[in-house]
Amino acid sequence: MEREIVRLDMNRDFEAFEELSVISFGENTNSKKEMYEWLFDKNPYNKSGNMMYLLKEGDKVIGCDGLLPNELYVNGKTLLTAHSVKSMTHPDYKKQGIFRQMTENSCNRGLEDGVDVVIGLANDQSYPAYQRFGWPTLFEKEVYVKPILITNILKRRIKIGPLASMGNFIYSTYMKNKLKRSMDAEIKFEVLKRVP
Repeated sequence: MEREIVRLDMNRDFEAFEELSVISFGENTNSKKEMYEWLFDKNPYNKSGNMMYLLKEGDKVIGCDGLLPNELYVNGKTLLTAHSVKSMTHPDYKKQGIFRQMTENSCNRGLEDGVDVVIGLANDQSYPAYQRFGWPTLFEKEVYVKPILITNILKRRIKIGPLASMGNFIYSTYMKNKLKRSMDAEIKFEVLKRVP
């Protein structure tokens, strides 16, 4: 079957786009159509329509990649930059060069629209591919994760909803106070009677 790269049409393609998003990023992915319309169709920096592209095989979306354009100010110059987003390949179509094809498509379309710089925040799956594509690494970051709501974790362990909610309340209160104490300890300021 023939494959074709098309621009995301919210009316025609959104259900298939949403389905691939859930397959790729899980059930908790934001799938509100209004949000995507705002990000892609109504983005004021899009010069020629949204920059979200789908690879379709018939009516099935098997790949996706897009750009969210914005302005970045560097050394007094305004650059049109774009954040690479929603890079997805359907699991049944992995190892066929789709990720590279879609990334190259987005970069070429961005270039046509005057994008100066494409910024990718790679995850552990896409980082090796971007390295193979020759994208430079500006910096590596460490990510620390701390749960905010532990109700679901406690429900699985305790099996009693009200106790889990109470445990979450105690944990949340403790973490907020701990954060407040550390912020108060780290932030020092003085009131000046003149501008320094």
